[in-house]
Amino acid sequence: MLVKVPAQRAALSASLRRLVFWLSVLAVLATPVFLVTSSVTWAFNFPDLYTYGFQKYEIAPQMVMPPEELERIAAEIRAYWNNDAQLLDARYAGKPFFNQRELTHLRDVKGLVRGVATWRWVTLGYLLAFVAAGAAWYAMTRDHRALTRASAWGGGLTLALVAACGVAFLAAFDWLFLLFHRLSFANDLWQLTCPGDNLVCLFPEGFWFDATMLIVLATVVEAALLLALGLAARRLLRGTMR
Repeated sequence: MLVKVPAQRAALSASLRRLVFWLSVLAVLATPVFLVTSSVTWAFNFPDLYTYGFQKYEIAPQMVMPPEELERIAAEIRAYWNNDAQLLDARYAGKPFFNQRELTHLRDVKGLVRGVATWRWVTLGYLLAFVAAGAAWYAMTRDHRALTRASAWGGGLTLALVAACGVAFLAAFDWLFLLFHRLSFANDLWQLTCPGDNLVCLFPEGFWFDATMLIVLATVVEAALLLALGLAARRLLRGTMR
């Protein structure tokens, strides 16, 4: 009996370590999802991005509208991403600003934005739970690798993936932008024209290129900080164990 107990404990310890390893792998994979979805959610709700796009592409003069009216409509669009309204009720000079085709497409886009936000919260919840479990594991075993490796590898994986996507966007944004719409929407309501459809006049393809590059930049910064944090924590904890 005395021989079996240490063997059972060793088997239990090995099983726990395998569990911690696979939880760490899942945390690494969840990291780029969390960072990208966070950047996308932030960009869609970032007022300065809209203002920058309107000014860069001279939207107000082209649409013969006061800039403050454009800003008001942009604020209503941002509010629409986060409220429970089925259709956006944006008006200019007392008339609906978007036609039915545009409103239906905006509803489809809102579904995507909500989906992105859901993945953001799901992955955040898992990562927070993993950090708590990793801290408990460290307190019991003094093994910091679950946390520090997940942080470093998660940041590194995100950097690699986002850098590759950034290069692809720079090389073939038009084609990827078209592919995204064909894969993301089950209808052709995204095929709008300017003049005629105010939505595409407000947000030309150049605006979406700039927004994509902003998302790439924000994600790269976040990932680099996470990678640096993981490496620094690993080095610090190694020093305390000597």
